[in-house]
Amino acid sequence: MNKKITTIFWLLVLNFIIIPCQMFILPVRGLLQGSELFLVPFITFFLLGLVLLILTLKSEIKQPLKKYLLLTSVSAVGVLVFVFLHNAFYALGVVAENIKILKILAEAFHVIFFFIAIIIAPIGFLVGVIGSIKYITKLNQTNE
Repeated sequence: MNKKITTIFWLLVLNFIIIPCQMFILPVRGLLQGSELFLVPFITFFLLGLVLLILTLKSEIKQPLKKYLLLTSVSAVGVLVFVFLHNAFYALGVVAENIKILKILAEAFHVIFFFIAIIIAPIGFLVGVIGSIKYITKLNQTNE
């Protein structure tokens, strides 16, 4: 398997571990609270996911590993995309306060996109990571 893809994959997994640490471990959270550095792991997660997506699409990796790597990368990219869409539709709902149907639609979309960003995409990422690790180790065992 391509060494670049493996490196990006493991950096993405490490970054995924850093994000909850910065959110839930108080000493880490205290260091970054109120700082723009708080966003660095999220942006890095998105960029690593984008790089992994491009490298995986260009590679000649066999199925099913390719599917799991694509799931991993699309989920990583999707988190930031859906957070952005959630915020955009929330803002639209606030602006369209007097237009009842538009406000209802905007609220529905902002809730749906929030759910996708916070629940669905991380679950997809974890499924992709577990499947990728399974097939990466299988590949490594056959190459030995």
